[in-house]
Amino acid sequence: MVKPWDGFHSQLRTWNWFSQVGQPLRHQATSDQPWRVWNWSNACWWCTASISWWCANEATNLVTEFLGVNYLERYRSWNDHIDAINDSLDPIVAECIEPAIPAHVDEPITDWIRALLRIASMELAYCEIIPIRIACALRVVDWFWLGHFPCGWIAGAETGFPRYSQIVVF
Repeated sequence: MVKPWDGFHSQLRTWNWFSQVGQPLRHQATSDQPWRVWNWSNACWWCTASISWWCANEATNLVTEFLGVNYLERYRSWNDHIDAINDSLDPIVAECIEPAIPAHVDEPITDWIRALLRIASMELAYCEIIPIRIACALRVVDWFWLGHFPCGWIAGAETGFPRYSQIVVF
């Protein structure tokens, strides 16, 4: 059976992971630029920062809360989806992402990367019913596709997420 995230996971295998880290961002207007870091050390700090993980968890919470309130039957398949997504992501992380991480990077950045990819996959699982305003992880993982590393996520206040949050990119 084809899963909603299968095409996305197939695409992940073709991406040039981290090929543009530290390079200029040419695809966005200056006013739309994310926060930037310029080295792996800073990128690693951000992907283990509490605020980054709070934002990632909040992205998941927005989807689960919406489903729990509006689509309880669909929400009940959440854990089954998570298990299937994790099984699909394991070889992608091992075969495509980990080999692309520079040898000198000793931080566990794959936890962060896997979390973003898992959230994006869940947004795809429910894409026909969740509002676009709460489906924010797919926009974040686009940075991976562009060869950059979305290494962190910040929000000034709980009430401003995701509208007033910003991605940190290397």
